[in-house]
Amino acid sequence: MDVRLAFNGKAGKLNERVFKKLKAICQPVIAGQDNTRKGNARTLVSQGDVPLYDTRLVIRTVEKPWAGDLSDEEIENDLEQRILHYAIVPQVAYYRNEQTVSFVSPYFRWGSLEEVIQKEAAKTSENTTEKPAVEITENATQKPQNLGWKEKLRVLYQICCAIAYLHEPPNCDRKPVSHGNISMKSILLDERKNARLLYFAPTSDKGGVGEEQFQEDKNKDVQAFKDIAYEVFKHGRKKIASDIQKSVTMEEIKTTLMSLLRQSDIKWWTASSNMNTTKIKCDICCVNKPEMFYKKLQHDQSCVTKIQMCVGCLWNWRYNPVKCHSCDQGKIQSPVVKTSTTTHSEQLEKAFSNIDTPEINTLVLVYSGHHGEEGFRIDSDLLTDDALENKINGLKHVKKVILFLDCCFPKKLNLGDKTVLQFNAVKREQKASSGRTGSQFINEIVDALTKSWKCGCCQNSPIIRHFDLQEYLSRHANSDSTEPSHQTYTAGEIDVILTFRAVDSGWLTALEKSLESDPIQ
Repeated sequence: MDVRLAFNGKAGKLNERVFKKLKAICQPVIAGQDNTRKGNARTLVSQGDVPLYDTRLVIRTVEKPWAGDLSDEEIENDLEQRILHYAIVPQVAYYRNEQTVSFVSPYFRWGSLEEVIQKEAAKTSENTTEKPAVEITENATQKPQNLGWKEKLRVLYQICCAIAYLHEPPNCDRKPVSHGNISMKSILLDERKNARLLYFAPTSDKGGVGEEQFQEDKNKDVQAFKDIAYEVFKHGRKKIASDIQKSVTMEEIKTTLMSLLRQSDIKWWTASSNMNTTKIKCDICCVNKPEMFYKKLQHDQSCVTKIQMCVGCLWNWRYNPVKCHSCDQGKIQSPVVKTSTTTHSEQLEKAFSNIDTPEINTLVLVYSGHHGEEGFRIDSDLLTDDALENKINGLKHVKKVILFLDCCFPKKLNLGDKTVLQFNAVKREQKASSGRTGSQFINEIVDALTKSWKCGCCQNSPIIRHFDLQEYLSRHANSDSTEPSHQTYTAGEIDVILTFRAVDSGWLTALEKSLESDPIQ
């Protein structure tokens, strides 16, 4: 049975038919969890857990905030919401028509920071003594009446991390963006009093407007955060708000808050205490079940509460490096690899030099050409097996190597203590062949890694491991006279992960079928 992810690393596009079925199981509520630019909005909340997502969902409908010369493709890219962060409300799906855009996200039932602070202010005006914060349980139905000062400090730090992540992302393909609509109403609290920032689309992005305008937009975000800090602490602990006011950038504010958390021994994030493992969710998307390999990913040595992540949120890792809520590790090392387009023999030396950096720990090498006992024939040059082994072994930062050798008589490369996944088009004693459309072996690998498997005999699972790919290639070999082979040696479970399955439209069909049979309809 194929496994469907409710969230595949970016917001899924709903069609009108499925969107209407989703709306049918939702009811209007007071817009306590709502925040829009135009003020013309409607908020709906599902009456129960939505099938496939296995949690309650919120639909927020707003008038189109996009104008100007943006193309449909640019708008769609914005709506995909590939900016993922533990302190940003995940948008798991969306629906767009001519007049409006509807965003679908998990429901955080404890409401907004504005609601909590307003209740606290009302109590203060009545000269009522503030009670200690009540411990929140998973089955509780009431909203928190107040936050202790330590919880407020933690909430501010979490939101500060989210804004800083928007302004200055880790080294990746994403551009810095400004938020433009930061307020206490746009900060939501989950059942453990962790905070998340509502974010629909950027006010501006770096390069999209002039540098001066972009800096001005970021400064507005900073000031908005300072205003929130003042409101949160104006009735107590005013020095915290005063320290924040002295900072200029979000990174400076983040450093200040981090110091205060450490001085008071406050944990940066409260992990779930839910003992029901079937209900534990990814800390980022809040809908998928986390994969257990998250425990083995590289964190800071002092990290105790490692972030729980699913395959969907790691899928677009190169675009959106995952950050941990407990150690703030800027680039958790995942099995996703960085590719290179350098292929010509005269550029080979330069290529090996360029990739020998601390940022790259995985090398993917694809060779399709002639090979014999003397070695690899690259154009008119000869590269012996020993020479290739020496080049790879000389990469001191590369710990994992994935080889696709589409050639005759492939030899198992001796790569010392590196983790190796080696896929060969044929066995050691066989000759490889190429057809009119190029190498069938390479074509099948590209299809296997970028498309859903339609054969029916191989299972689509969220993770593609080396033995999954080898089984697929063996079952669908192009020639009866040859057989794909592999030589693999790894140090652990995570090392056998080749990649995450590409996004496909199967989730939409699965969602529609589950909504049709949903008992809360």
